[in-house]
Amino acid sequence: YKMADEGNETCGTEDRESDFMKQLRDPGITHERFKQLFKTQVEEIIKNDPLLKDLTPDVTLEELEEYVALYQGRAISLNLVRYDGVVIPLVVYQGVSIRDLKTVIQRTVALRHKREEGELARRINWRYVWRTYWLSHKNRKLLSENDKITKYDMKNKDELHFIKKLRQENKEKKIRKRPPVQPSKPVLVQGRPYAVNTHSRRPSSTFRRT
Repeated sequence: YKMADEGNETCGTEDRESDFMKQLRDPGITHERFKQLFKTQVEEIIKNDPLLKDLTPDVTLEELEEYVALYQGRAISLNLVRYDGVVIPLVVYQGVSIRDLKTVIQRTVALRHKREEGELARRINWRYVWRTYWLSHKNRKLLSENDKITKYDMKNKDELHFIKKLRQENKEKKIRKRPPVQPSKPVLVQGRPYAVNTHSRRPSSTFRRT
């Protein structure tokens, strides 16, 4: 009986695939109809495949490649924990940099919002996020974007958290970026050496005696 059931199931799958191909070969098929048929077929494949069943029907090619890499051991699965406790699963290739990890976070969160909220999904100012928060792994801040994730010994199902930066840290960062003040330039006025303060807001005719 089991063999008969398996045979019937196989025949049913072949019939569905045959019907799908017949509809695709229809010369009068419209573009919208083609997209609908293709989406239905992808949903059917994902639903019946034990490896792909956890994926969403509107999976992107990049997500599919990452999922295959995860299955083959070329990638790991990490969990990003938001401030409200919501866990966002990530798939990251082995040996990527912290900068690449942040890119994966941005793309995954954007896709999640688009699927939940549609075309009106809110946009996140990621420059503000990375300027205000550290990304951390096991209470260890991921300080340098050039570091590889292997430096932090990240493993499957490990969690990533956001830690707010202290004001002093941001202040020191701004000070380091501030350009150095140029020294005053000596000039000669009527044969006498004077110095002009090039950073002063006063008129250029104002001099001070050296």
